[in-house]
Amino acid sequence: MDNGDYYATFVIPQDFTKSSISNNPAKIGVTINEGKNAMVTSMLTQFVNQINQNDILNITTINETSNYGVKAMLLPMIFILLTFITSVATSFMISQNIKIDNKKGKSSLVQLLYIAILSLVIGFSASSLVIGITNVDIPIINSALYLSLISFSLMVFTVGSINLFGKKGMLLTVLLFILGMGLLQIPYEFLPKFYQILVASWEPLYYIGIGMRETLFQGYSAINSAIWPILILIIIGIIFAIINIFRKQKILTTEI
Repeated sequence: MDNGDYYATFVIPQDFTKSSISNNPAKIGVTINEGKNAMVTSMLTQFVNQINQNDILNITTINETSNYGVKAMLLPMIFILLTFITSVATSFMISQNIKIDNKKGKSSLVQLLYIAILSLVIGFSASSLVIGITNVDIPIINSALYLSLISFSLMVFTVGSINLFGKKGMLLTVLLFILGMGLLQIPYEFLPKFYQILVASWEPLYYIGIGMRETLFQGYSAINSAIWPILILIIIGIIFAIINIFRKQKILTTEI
């Protein structure tokens, strides 16, 4: 529960059976991790309230999100959707306005510098905008830094794809979007088995959504369980850039 691995725990006291025939029966302890997933929290809350009509449960919550209401379900998706769209649009502009030349990757470094600066702008702007509109009390610095990491990884991946494959490289990012947006809120256990294996097991947005909830509701910093998928996106984008640099140099050598 402390690591956010479980949605809830049900603890049956050791003397539960014996005490149940007494005038003071022991209660089953129930702890709900509200911050892990708002959809599951809603279902669990309804379930435990139904079976607790005879006051047999001792219910506690951690990482409370009940005061956010429906916002707890929508906020992670809104944050990531806004960051994704602005990052992809910015990536396209960077790739089109800062062309890769044959000067041993100098243009790639310029692109990377623009990506680093603009990802911070996007992360802090998206965080400030959403928090300002929704008026929710969440850690703005941590959420902004996490969104900046998401933006940076998406832009490195997208710019690298466009550099290597041309405008068709955008299709890779679009594919991530199509396959991943539906996974931002749906719990892994609710997915069909084939989708768990074929999509959710590798889709970065699924893990990014988990990381977003960890940062917003579970007290994590910008560094959370989604850091590895983010790093993998960055590494793939850099590999694309390196391949493109060597390809450009090979073309130049052939021409000479």
